Amino acid sequence: MQLDTDAVASPSRVRRLQEALRLLVGGGRDLHAVLRAAGLVFSIRVVASLINYALIVILARWMGAAEFGIYAYALSWCLLLTVPSGLGVPGMCLRYLGQYKAAMDFARLRGLLIRSVETVAASGATVALIGIAAFVLGRSGSFDGRALAVSLAVAGIPVMAFSVLASQIGRGLGWMATAYAPTQIGQAVVALSVAATFVSCGHTLTAPLMVAVALSAFALAVAVQAGVYAHRLRPVLRGVQPVFETKAWLRVALPLVLFEGFAGIVAQSDTIMVGLFLQPHDIGHYQAAVRTAMLATFVPQAVTSLAAPKIAGIHGRGSTEQLQAFVSSVVPWIVLPTFALSLSLILLAGPLLALFGGGFAGGLPALVLLVAGYFVSVCFGPAPLILNMTGHQDDCARVFATTAFANVALNFVLIPRLGITGAAAASSLALAFSNGILAWIVRKRLGVSPWITATPHRPPLTPPPVT
Repeated sequence: MQLDTDAVASPSRVRRLQEALRLLVGGGRDLHAVLRAAGLVFSIRVVASLINYALIVILARWMGAAEFGIYAYALSWCLLLTVPSGLGVPGMCLRYLGQYKAAMDFARLRGLLIRSVETVAASGATVALIGIAAFVLGRSGSFDGRALAVSLAVAGIPVMAFSVLASQIGRGLGWMATAYAPTQIGQAVVALSVAATFVSCGHTLTAPLMVAVALSAFALAVAVQAGVYAHRLRPVLRGVQPVFETKAWLRVALPLVLFEGFAGIVAQSDTIMVGLFLQPHDIGHYQAAVRTAMLATFVPQAVTSLAAPKIAGIHGRGSTEQLQAFVSSVVPWIVLPTFALSLSLILLAGPLLALFGGGFAGGLPALVLLVAGYFVSVCFGPAPLILNMTGHQDDCARVFATTAFANVALNFVLIPRLGITGAAAASSLALAFSNGILAWIVRKRLGVSPWITATPHRPPLTPPPVT
């Protein structure tokens, strides 16, 4: 297809693109800061995606499909159980820390940090102990390498819970590099370095060994984050008596567990159910497809993270037309890059899966289905974000609950019949269905059409003066 250079160069097209970008990042004296933060987050996400993808490719080649599958299966259990162990506290910190910092309310800021660490430590340890006890008591066979890997992963739940908390604290305080880089980049680099050292010394990489290495690398990343936060906060918190509003904080935090929990089920249930129904090498093949398909996600994540406060601000002013104009301007920045990435991943599916080693090409149908399902869901627009930023998070939670149960049911039916292709089909259908329903709810509740085909309104750039 030839590029229409006249269309690209037309002044009206350029002005529309400039207006979309201005709406997305805002204007005025904060523009430079917003752009810098957005560029930093986007850069970290791109680098993290590439490094983590290289990590799983290398581990799959060094470990083999079966051991790599057990490793992925064990970590899926850890990630799923990490959600309830946080009790919604990380999300609550993201909401309040920035508010306290801006108001220079250091007494409540210190109290929130102390109470958050205490709560996550207690809940994480409790979930880990219950999980290990349930897993050990529920086993009827011998304690093999797979059981050991899962046990280690469940024991590492407190580490992962603190990792989530540390990242959200950094985001709440506006320290994006410290929030993202240690866990998304540093952890993968450390894990890969340790694995390379073992291989160079002639050791075999087993699933239990790599689970222990991965969790240790996360613990190191959390320690680095905690050290940086302590160093930066010490001057303003020294001598400040903490103020605790535990009941108020928990009233905000606990409802988040439902939304995050159902989202965790949607994200991890397919891998876990593949592990329950199929063989370890099938889990490895499916994980290769899943992690490759996830390469198409970092652009929407970066754009929506930047758009979130703008949606909340416009909604607060009560202008439906401006909200529609903003959403219609943002959606192309999400959909078009995702389309390009999705098409590239489908066309390069064979060579990309070949990077993992022999036999992984069996995951090609699953990869195509996952990418297609994700792109279809993106075409419905950032409906979950819009609902969460406009006070309709309960609608989101209900839809995600339905999606979670539907996803599990579809996996239960399709995996025994179609293998990992059935798991991919179930996940894609559930994701597209949920985003479609959420887009319909956005239209019903807010009068805004979030999908790519919506016709944008053309409101004035500023609200009319109040008379």
